[in-house]
Amino acid sequence: MYLAPEPGEPFVRLTQALRARFPSWPPYEGKFLPDITPHLTVAWGAKLDEAEAAVTTALPLRGRAREAVLFRQLAPERWEPSARFPLRGA
Repeated sequence: MYLAPEPGEPFVRLTQALRARFPSWPPYEGKFLPDITPHLTVAWGAKLDEAEAAVTTALPLRGRAREAVLFRQLAPERWEPSARFPLRGA
């Protein structure tokens, strides 16, 4: 389950710019290209109905993307932030 930002186009442009700058490292290992679906993953796997019920009562969410965070994988299902990048105009 995911939430899609509105508008999504700034995130599409950002992803395209990163792909152009780092062609050897395509987003999501190139699995979802050429389509880009900006999103915030809320839940996956078991208990999706429960997660949806909890999130739906809080919608709509309002926020502003102020930074991008690069995560590195430490082990399967375990990630940690390794760098932060402020977004211009945020």
